[in-house]
Amino acid sequence: KVIDITNPESPNEVASVSLSAQPTAVYIYNHYAYIGQAKTNEGLTIYNVANPTTPYYYGSYSFRSGKVYDVKAVNGWIYVAVNAGRGFDVFDAGSYAYAMVAVDVDNGGFETYYLSGNYIDYLSTVDVGAACNNVFYHDNKASVACKDAEGGLKIIDVSSMSSPQFLNATNVSGEGNGVFYDGGYNYVAVENFNGGLFITN
Repeated sequence: KVIDITNPESPNEVASVSLSAQPTAVYIYNHYAYIGQAKTNEGLTIYNVANPTTPYYYGSYSFRSGKVYDVKAVNGWIYVAVNAGRGFDVFDAGSYAYAMVAVDVDNGGFETYYLSGNYIDYLSTVDVGAACNNVFYHDNKASVACKDAEGGLKIIDVSSMSSPQFLNATNVSGEGNGVFYDGGYNYVAVENFNGGLFITN
């Protein structure tokens, strides 16, 4: 779905398209929407959204390695997280970038990578004590939403991407699914029955 938020108090749906599987992520780059899907064939579907009110199908791409969980574009390349790689964020350093990945494994949870075009180099793992779902980069830190009922938000110092350091965890009253940082606050989408959004300074 495409929502017009020109007036945030009155969002308005202006278009929608039917997809062949559950969508997991979307990223807009150069007037194209790159949509991750929870399927092994057509895991990445692409729509032209130069006119947001009339999106049209452009193409798709299949990943033999598994389902697509997140999509980002940097320096003219599209990167995707598949299988154990769930949400991720990138830090664009010009001709290269770094990726911070939330990983769906219990004995790691957070990994960093060096990106340069089609070259991807593993750098480091931080064991945060839980599998994780998403990452948001800000101010040389990574806010990580994790599957930890008592510490669903982890903060990691990534001033050195090759040796990131765990800083602290915050109880967000449930498992963290998504996270966004703005103006000194972390906004965490939480899987629980009493709210769903947790805001922490």
